[in-house]
Amino acid sequence: CGAITRPAFEAIEGFDVSLHACEDIEFGWALTQAGYQVELVKAMQVEHLKTYSLTGLMRSDLRARAIPWTRLIRAGRGEMGKLNTGRDGVLATAWTGVFWLALFATPLWPSAAPAALLALAGMAWHSRALLGFIRRRRGILFSVGAIAALALHYSICGLGFVAGHLAKPYPSQRAAVPEYRYAERTQRVKTSPVALERS
Repeated sequence: CGAITRPAFEAIEGFDVSLHACEDIEFGWALTQAGYQVELVKAMQVEHLKTYSLTGLMRSDLRARAIPWTRLIRAGRGEMGKLNTGRDGVLATAWTGVFWLALFATPLWPSAAPAALLALAGMAWHSRALLGFIRRRRGILFSVGAIAALALHYSICGLGFVAGHLAKPYPSQRAAVPEYRYAERTQRVKTSPVALERS
């Protein structure tokens, strides 16, 4: 969730509406490229009103996050090391990939089983901050179950990373501003939102 002043929003011509599911990420990047600073307000709490099923969450993580974010980064309109592409997130995803490789190799090479467990431990280690938070709030058993959920999440991240590299990258430049935005500006029609980033 975020808020922005109208002058800053209009200075970079708002969102790139040609993007799918990552226009808010690109918007923040475009702001910083234009010299603006994005301030994190840690004390702010926001509650999502969305209701997800497991399959809906998996579909959203793949099609509305992992794939479009990868395409955006490939286009040079985003940065690694931000949000879920930080060091721990990348390494946790890599460890999850090793886990699946070792798991599928185990029937042919039983000696690969310890490697699968080691990879799962590596994934958990790089997720220790989140798992520690879950343990403090819900207890040890719940946090152990969260490891399985995280393994699924990072599996989708890895799949989306591969699919995003197979897909065509987004254009390296922002799309032309739609004509209706110029009409809004000239007619002073106050229809565009002031707070325009949603997570």
